[in-house]
Amino acid sequence: MTHSLKFISIILLVLFIFSCKNSEETAQDLYSIKIDINKSKPEPKYSDFIENYDFVPLQTKKESLIGNVDKVITTKNDIYMLDIFSTKSVFKFSRKGEFVSKIGFLGDGPGGYTLPLDFEIDLNQEKIFVLDNGVRLCVYDLDGSFIENKPLSSFTANRVAVLDKGDLAWLQGGIEDKLLVTNNELKNIQSFFSYRSQEIEIIPSQTFQKTKNNQIVFRQNFNDTVYVMDNKRPVPKLYLDFQNAKFTNKNLEEAISKKSPFQSLVAEFSGSNGFFEVNNAYLISAFVRGKPYLVAHSKKTNNTLIAALQQIENDITIEKQTSYPIGIDHYTDSVIFLVSTQSLFRAIDNYKGENTTYFNRLKELSKTMDKDDNPILLFAKIKDEF
Repeated sequence: MTHSLKFISIILLVLFIFSCKNSEETAQDLYSIKIDINKSKPEPKYSDFIENYDFVPLQTKKESLIGNVDKVITTKNDIYMLDIFSTKSVFKFSRKGEFVSKIGFLGDGPGGYTLPLDFEIDLNQEKIFVLDNGVRLCVYDLDGSFIENKPLSSFTANRVAVLDKGDLAWLQGGIEDKLLVTNNELKNIQSFFSYRSQEIEIIPSQTFQKTKNNQIVFRQNFNDTVYVMDNKRPVPKLYLDFQNAKFTNKNLEEAISKKSPFQSLVAEFSGSNGFFEVNNAYLISAFVRGKPYLVAHSKKTNNTLIAALQQIENDITIEKQTSYPIGIDHYTDSVIFLVSTQSLFRAIDNYKGENTTYFNRLKELSKTMDKDDNPILLFAKIKDEF
């Protein structure tokens, strides 16, 4: 399933809310990105956002078959990927897409896990952390050799990120404060953002992202402030100004008191599903009153490009579906998209347009692949002027 097809399920299953108090108090003091859907680009194309790109086909072997890519982390030499529900595995590929190994295995015993909800890499310690079913951390070296298990004895979690000096940030899985910070031994717990409502306190997607200087960016659905973790605390970084579609604490409190279902909240409010920062631009996957948008903001010109996701022409991979990014590669300053081989071959077969440079690159790529192969990673350089 492509990430574009997953959008509705993400909206229904993944939306949650934390406190919006900080965003209202500090919005006027923060760097602001205005998201006015009335200024959406007419007849948008992916090439309006993307300057250049490279394909990385993922090698297909019996042991490397991937159902979906839920998270991707790149290092200087390798690409690591998580498939939570299809294969329940963490994969390691080379930067050229050659399969290297799996990290750990699905099952019992040392090095095994039952449900890998998230994973993270600490390059300073040369360790991989796999969050198993929210109750323990499985630790491996960068080659996948098992080191130890660390039980989460005093809390549960759905997401994890490595902070400075080996400290860890967690998205809490219970009904207490949602953001936790611990040391490497999972002690000295600090907590932030109170639990709000069972009706809408659901696991978010892409909670944490890492900047090029290894700062952790933290964002929340139904919240218009993006935070950066600084000295073990979330500090407001910038404000997403949804203009006439913005919402207030009062709006949210009223919705919570009425126990409004996710669907009605999504149709009424606005927020971000993903936040990706490269050197000279921000790329944001957002929803505004129930509709998905792709937003790019230039740090150089302070201009913003906004497009309704379902109206974007995918002129680069010519697929009918449009998709959100799944990660960042700071080594090439690129945003990573996922391309389905089945969708790609179907698009090529049905293509009736001109032989553009984009189409010719796809034709050459398809000669080296089969329609049932693993997906392809698209490393895209985002334009820095709009």
